[in-house]
Amino acid sequence: MWEKALITEEGVKKKWEPNHITFSLVLKGWSKAAVSLVMEPDRGRAKTIQEKMVFSFLEEESHDYQVVSAVDAMNHAEELLLDYLQNHDTKSKDILHGINVVVDGWAKIARYSLVNDGNNKDSNDSAEEQQHQHHLTPNQAAQKAEDLFQKIFNPSKQSEEDEEEDSSTSDETAAVNTVIMKPDMITYTSLIEAWASTDYEKAEALVEKLIQSYVSSSSFKDDGTVLHEEQRPTVRLANCLMHAHAKTTATIMEEAMRLKSYDEEQKKRKFQIQRTAWKHARQAHSILRRWKELYEEHDHADFQPDVTSYTTVMDAYAKCAQIEAVKEAEKLLKEIEDLHAAHPKNPSLQPNTKTYTTMITAWSRTNVDQSSRKAQGILERMKEMSKQSGSLVKPNTRTFTSVISSWARSNDPTKAGRALKLLKEMQDTADSNKDGEDIRPTTFTYNAVLDACAKTRGSNEQLSHALKIAFAIHKSMIFHSKKGNGSVTPNHITYATLFKTTHKLIPESGGERNSIVKALFENAKRAGQIDRYVITNLQLAADVDLFRELMDPITDRNGYMHYDDLPQDW
Repeated sequence: MWEKALITEEGVKKKWEPNHITFSLVLKGWSKAAVSLVMEPDRGRAKTIQEKMVFSFLEEESHDYQVVSAVDAMNHAEELLLDYLQNHDTKSKDILHGINVVVDGWAKIARYSLVNDGNNKDSNDSAEEQQHQHHLTPNQAAQKAEDLFQKIFNPSKQSEEDEEEDSSTSDETAAVNTVIMKPDMITYTSLIEAWASTDYEKAEALVEKLIQSYVSSSSFKDDGTVLHEEQRPTVRLANCLMHAHAKTTATIMEEAMRLKSYDEEQKKRKFQIQRTAWKHARQAHSILRRWKELYEEHDHADFQPDVTSYTTVMDAYAKCAQIEAVKEAEKLLKEIEDLHAAHPKNPSLQPNTKTYTTMITAWSRTNVDQSSRKAQGILERMKEMSKQSGSLVKPNTRTFTSVISSWARSNDPTKAGRALKLLKEMQDTADSNKDGEDIRPTTFTYNAVLDACAKTRGSNEQLSHALKIAFAIHKSMIFHSKKGNGSVTPNHITYATLFKTTHKLIPESGGERNSIVKALFENAKRAGQIDRYVITNLQLAADVDLFRELMDPITDRNGYMHYDDLPQDW
């Protein structure tokens, strides 16, 4: 559409003229495509009905952009941008938005791990080999953002670097010398996010440079009113750095949560990961302290840590799954609450739903005796706070689900009933309130209740009650799924947990357990939710003969089961 808009046919008056805003939307489309291809690389090879419709609409069947990876999409966006800067008036501030879109696109690529590179491919390779031959590491993607930034805003430096590699300076680089606007804090934030994904020290050094430049400038007075907010290095930069550490903590702890404590090697690996997670949480906390010192030194609102700052560091601690980290998060919660009490008219210091939910998550990830009751206590407090006028605290789906998960990890023999009670409260609140969708249970919530059932230990009566709850939950999930509630659909976690529940709560003797296992397997097949994880838990629940019978379609003549080659209808 953009290319068509630029075509001027002789003697035909154009009905509309594209502008900077239109162009920025085109760049945003390519950036979003890049992110989509990072998350799902196979989409670059898909031949879909929508794709054919788009090519038909554009009448571009003969033109091929060769977009098979996220890098291809971003390279095309960058080419469009540089060409636009070469051929259009760049004095308008609106064009800065387009530049920021592309810099942010590279930052997102850096943030989402390895990506496929569409450049420098051997023409003799097959399409499949070309798809996977080269990758951009997060560091390389960050460098792409840096190079684009320098090319546009510091072209003389970029030209010198280019000349070292190649004696001839490209027309493209020379053309961007005409850009006269300066980067704003959105530009810098994207660049910092790119480096924070791979090189914390470089990102922090860039922030420090911006701070020192700002403090020593003539604009640093009257609370920053000389410069517009988008031109000032505010606490948003600190939040960006802290978020990078929190994200790293969350990512590495995902691996730690899968490791088994009874295996010595895995136990050692888990300990190492937890130490690394703790280190990142402490680094996030040190950044918060640094900005508190800046605020105390300069008494300048731009440097004052806000509720996002505190919540982000709390989140980093929450992901550590250690009681020491929980205590640090509690101190931060108390600190931001005291700050808000001292400055009630400052909305940036008011704790919100995310702040308290983060504290609940911190407790839910520990296995100490008081964890579940602490989490439940915070929830009850949030419900009371939500009744106050002007409160930003309102328990939502994530809040309740975190509390349910906390009960699931506890040793309380009544946890299945407690989890079910919370689920019913969510459902009733959502049904009775027109604005209750933010508290409606999702598949994650139902699976958390199932997890509580599977982990129940107690008397025969308590085990029986937990078993009944588990199958009632499964029945309810199927009902909601058929009703068209897309947020509740049984998935592979649902069925794996149901098999685990059957294994833990039903005695092996008699044929009852096998009958239930067989029925569950058929349900999982119809839902298309059989995978390796489901089969692993199925094997625990079924006896040997039944398991072989159910696995017959993937068993070869030598008795080997091909778990990675499941039938289409599974």
